[in-house]
Amino acid sequence: MAVLNWLRAYWWVLLLLVVAFFWVLAQRDTDLLTQRAKYTIGYLTGSHYSVKNGKYFDFRFAVADSIYQGSSLSDKGMATANGSRFVVQYDSLHPASNVGHFAQAIPASIRQAPANGWRKPPVTLSH
Repeated sequence: MAVLNWLRAYWWVLLLLVVAFFWVLAQRDTDLLTQRAKYTIGYLTGSHYSVKNGKYFDFRFAVADSIYQGSSLSDKGMATANGSRFVVQYDSLHPASNVGHFAQAIPASIRQAPANGWRKPPVTLSH
């Protein structure tokens, strides 16, 4: 009974702890993506809407003969045609953790990426 009374009085503390826990996990993933980043060519495959955040664009990319898929929020000034090529940043140990830099188009002079990606982006990224 004492525990139930404590929960009724301090439910917000538990909620805050849960939110903080998931925020820390998300930050950790973002930090690891930045620390172990590699870059490759992504290809736009479509789009979908999210009620909360707006329009997301779906893409695919290859790393070491494996195909991965991702989805990121749209960028201002991006090409929206399916098949458009752009820079994808991915975690070198877990390529499923990735982000598309849609506004950074890959020039036609770059035909393909190395199998394990570039250590630095092939074009300058604007943030």
